[in-house]
Amino acid sequence: MNLLLVMIGTGGHIIPLLPLDSAFRKLGIKVWRVSRGVGVEKLLIPEPDLRVLLIPFSGRSPIEKVRSLVLILLAGMKLGRFMKTKRISGVIASGSYGSLPAILAALWLRIPYFLIELNRIPGRVVRLFAARARAVFTTLPLARRIRGTVIVTGVPLRNGFRQLQRRGEYLLILGGSQGARFLNRLALYLEERIEERIVVIAGTRDYEWLSQTAKRLEVIRFTNRPWDYLRGAKLVIGRAGGLSTYELAYCRVPMILIPYPYATDDHQRVNAEYWMKKGAAIVVEEGPVGEVGDRIIEIIKAKRYEALRTDPPPPDGRERIVREVIRLCSAR
Repeated sequence: MNLLLVMIGTGGHIIPLLPLDSAFRKLGIKVWRVSRGVGVEKLLIPEPDLRVLLIPFSGRSPIEKVRSLVLILLAGMKLGRFMKTKRISGVIASGSYGSLPAILAALWLRIPYFLIELNRIPGRVVRLFAARARAVFTTLPLARRIRGTVIVTGVPLRNGFRQLQRRGEYLLILGGSQGARFLNRLALYLEERIEERIVVIAGTRDYEWLSQTAKRLEVIRFTNRPWDYLRGAKLVIGRAGGLSTYELAYCRVPMILIPYPYATDDHQRVNAEYWMKKGAAIVVEEGPVGEVGDRIIEIIKAKRYEALRTDPPPPDGRERIVREVIRLCSAR
């Protein structure tokens, strides 16, 4: 069996595929990886088996949108030739726009493909191609129904999360792989008003600015070993992306979630509300930094976060996804 993993997109798109990569390889299954080889993709997959050239479609000028579509088609043709040469048995993708060329090539060659959806509101690519997928693996029960075979598996987790023992020493603010300017500004507001030790994973964009502006924040650019920082966290403040919230819930780390208000289909709010109902998070709406900061300070001083946790923690989806991919590819 030969599998192709589509490692294109943000850290949230790529990271769930990493434990699947190692799990398949341990079973003697050949795995090929495709990437653009830029940004966080270059950090996480420094040596992909195939590189493709793509540019985003959304938010572009008409000319750039045409160029984006042309590049998608060219990448699809390149991937089609690669998949035929390597005799690919199945394609696994996370549903980013960068998955489109591989999905189109798989449809053309009649190769099974699998989609992974981390959010409770499925993304546009997943909604569009779910019906033809061999299966869609979801982190949590979906809040919006889609056509096709949906299997709730949980997130495939990296090994570092499996035996995490927390000490609870500091406040951790997660900006993500791309960074979140609002959260970094919030960190500056909090450092002036509370005595807590604060660690910030600022993201590549804001790292230099925040490092030079902060007085006592411990600023991290980016890490592909988040468990090293979760180990010491007594409370995490972050957005409500599907990957990070699931990892935090699995580690039973208290969360204050500030959903990104401009996320597509407001999917972060839906994610956040799910974990709030599970007793794992407090949700704070984005607003002026001072108002949000004062609300968080109130929560910290009252220690309202201490009882937040998911019990029992959600499952590691790695073994279930591996088992289903092998079963469904074998059933062609």
